[in-house]
Amino acid sequence: MIPLAQPPRKDDRSFDDWMHRMWKRISDTAGIAWSLIDKTGSNLTDLTTRNHADLQNINTATYTHLSATNHTDLTDGGTTTLHQHDFNYVPYPTSLQIGAPTHIDTLQEIHNHSFSAGVMDGCDITDNGNGTVSFASGHAMLRPSADSHTSLYAIAVSAQTNLALTDDATNYVYLDYNAGSPQFVASTSITSFNCMDKCIAYMVHRNGNTLHTIDAREQNVDSNRKSRQLYLKFSRFIHSENGTVIGSSGLAITVTAGSFWFMMQEQAHDAFDTSVAGTANVNVFKLWYRDGVGGYTGTASQKTITTTTYDSGTGTPATLSNNKFGVTWFYIVNDSPSELHAVMGQAEYASFADARVASPPTAIPSIISGIGSLIGFVIYEKSNTVFDSVESAFNVVFSHSAPTNHEGLSGLLGGAASDHYHLTGTQATDLTDAGDSTLHYHATDRALGNATGTLALGNGGTGQTTAQLAMNALAGAVTSGSYLRGNGTNVVMATIQAADVPTLNQNTTGTASNVTGTVAIANGGTGQTTATAAFDALAPTTTQGDIIYHNGTDNVRLAKGTASQVLTMNAGATAPEWATPSAGSGSITLGTPVNTTSGTSIDFTGLPSGIQRITIFFDAISTNGSSNLIIQIGDGSVNTTGYNSVATTLSSAASSTAFTTGFGITQSNGSTNTQDGFMILANMGSNKWKMIAGGEVSGYAQQTFSSGMKTLTGTLDRVRLTTVNGTDSFDAGVVNIAYE
Repeated sequence: MIPLAQPPRKDDRSFDDWMHRMWKRISDTAGIAWSLIDKTGSNLTDLTTRNHADLQNINTATYTHLSATNHTDLTDGGTTTLHQHDFNYVPYPTSLQIGAPTHIDTLQEIHNHSFSAGVMDGCDITDNGNGTVSFASGHAMLRPSADSHTSLYAIAVSAQTNLALTDDATNYVYLDYNAGSPQFVASTSITSFNCMDKCIAYMVHRNGNTLHTIDAREQNVDSNRKSRQLYLKFSRFIHSENGTVIGSSGLAITVTAGSFWFMMQEQAHDAFDTSVAGTANVNVFKLWYRDGVGGYTGTASQKTITTTTYDSGTGTPATLSNNKFGVTWFYIVNDSPSELHAVMGQAEYASFADARVASPPTAIPSIISGIGSLIGFVIYEKSNTVFDSVESAFNVVFSHSAPTNHEGLSGLLGGAASDHYHLTGTQATDLTDAGDSTLHYHATDRALGNATGTLALGNGGTGQTTAQLAMNALAGAVTSGSYLRGNGTNVVMATIQAADVPTLNQNTTGTASNVTGTVAIANGGTGQTTATAAFDALAPTTTQGDIIYHNGTDNVRLAKGTASQVLTMNAGATAPEWATPSAGSGSITLGTPVNTTSGTSIDFTGLPSGIQRITIFFDAISTNGSSNLIIQIGDGSVNTTGYNSVATTLSSAASSTAFTTGFGITQSNGSTNTQDGFMILANMGSNKWKMIAGGEVSGYAQQTFSSGMKTLTGTLDRVRLTTVNGTDSFDAGVVNIAYE
């Protein structure tokens, strides 16, 4: 609608026309919108302002104004029937309730069950230098009792002074609700706090006036993030309990569906079966081997494993030697969709047993090391059409199928007299071809066969059935007073002859009962008067520790050996001899304990070749610094690089430290710490040494364990105990080794 122009002056002839237009406009529209009226030059904008309460329709079914009471309820910050500020009265959304819950039906209930008690901030600890500690004020969330369903109270914690600690002990310092008057309490029992109404704040070890403190506050603050970080640092991918079972179908691979956890998110993977036709993702795997220049070559869409090659590192897979074994490692790549990857083994093995203890490659393709998880490996002898074994990475005790080739077994032929031997092909033929051989005879002139009855003298027997009758028959007669005597032609029964009686030595007079004095050895005596002395006079031994043996002609002396030697048979199996047991022969040699009270390192050198296992014992070892303890090994000189080792401390949480300059013994150290425990080094072949160790930090509720690997270029001949920085000095303890 076009706005109506303002009226002309009344005395103007057009005024009447304007009024007519006004009447017409009002009649047609039944009213004119206020906004359409041009109020320029009028006084309409100057109307007196009226009171709000004088307006019509202030409160309707659609629009309602608040009363003064309503306004106060909403703006005074208090809890009213209009709205709630107290979580105890804020209900859980009705749309998210099923039934009529009377528990966890308010925000306060949800808060109580979703969060944990603990120190939130402040409460800093101060060492008073006299075995006591003090605490600054702070804030905490505590429950009023040891019930996880009770409410969490926000608490302003007051400062506290001079809390006494138990000497020579680990003190667990916790904040106690204490009936609404919170206070810090120290206890030497790890079960004294419950993380509800008694929450750990510090762990403090006291040794006189020296304190060592671990800050355990704020464990309930941002706990979800901390849990994710713990999982990530402990293990990038954690396998779920069930699933991911690796198997085989011929030389194809099967894997059941399963999942891994990445921090707090589950990553499910598909089932795989590469025996199924086609190149779908779940029916193939990608095979990797080294390209010879520091990287890897990957071949996609593989269906089966080739049992004739292994990864020699040259860029082209090498052919396995006859009767040797190879391995291939399998990984799940946690992608979406998931993928199956294989890494070719990097060595050939002399026996099935050697292949079964192989270690996975340390350097693998980045996609596997980044988002992959080892699930197992397969073992095969060259050219086999089935695997000798399929090993899972998740079984504590691996189960395996029997070797498919007899030659794959170790220890087929013995070396000592009591060992068992297998026959050669020639020997087996000799025993089974029905012909005579050096092993046995079939001729009747060589064996009796199935003789029955009594064999007569004429047939090579005695004609008798007992030993006595046989002796009588062979003697020809039984005459009293006679004995068997050779007459130059035959042995016959005869009486004793004068020539048969020996002539007594001319130096002996009288009968034996009348002999006086002591008969010398040269005269047929012993020159002694007692049995022991007589035996000593006749024995060829001269030195304590000598022994007597027969050399085929005489009883002779074998001089005593040296310390730690053992008695063995010589190479010709003709006489005993003393020998030093070779390392690895099964005997254990214990070293001499060494006090670790000075110096920056302790060396055990001159170790014999052939050692397969070394055990190192630590007894209350301490240094004057905080550098971690390590073990280094060497082959002519001590190796200080190339180690792959991790040490982990377990207390209220796990902490780990990696080492490259030695095998880690401690994850953290201090000048007042003492370390007890042991370390075992085992040679898995090719101078590759595996390590595992365990121990404890004396006086602490801490355990330390570690593992690692180091490959030497030569034969191990020395072991060194030292520290990472190599400068801290030992000031207490004992170390020793044993090897075999």
